[in-house]
Amino acid sequence: MKTLFTIKEKYFIIDVDGQRIITKPLILIISNTKQQGYNFTVTPKARTDDGFLDMFIIENISNFKNIKNIFKIIFGIKFSHSECIYKKIRNLNLTPKKPIDSFQIDGENLIANDRFYKIKLLEKKLQLISPN
Repeated sequence: MKTLFTIKEKYFIIDVDGQRIITKPLILIISNTKQQGYNFTVTPKARTDDGFLDMFIIENISNFKNIKNIFKIIFGIKFSHSECIYKKIRNLNLTPKKPIDSFQIDGENLIANDRFYKIKLLEKKLQLISPN
């Protein structure tokens, strides 16, 4: 909760599917799995084998709405279409309006110093050995 009151706003320009989204997100997640960790999800429709990434954005609006939205995530309450942006995508270009210090990628902090990020799905690139 303390973090919600100290978050520094970050603005991004996202180009995806011929659409430009200018956002100051509280949460911006690009995922190809249903679970983001410890049994919570904001991308319940995500599948590892559907050929898409799932993009989820909640705007950083006000402390009251941010707290409400965090509790919705914690308790697994679905968001309406007017409360978030949820898209199935293959790739996107992400440009922060100001340089950012770090990202979290798969739960790991990544030092960031680029001005432009291209995120795209690489189909069938991970090979797994399974008992079936």
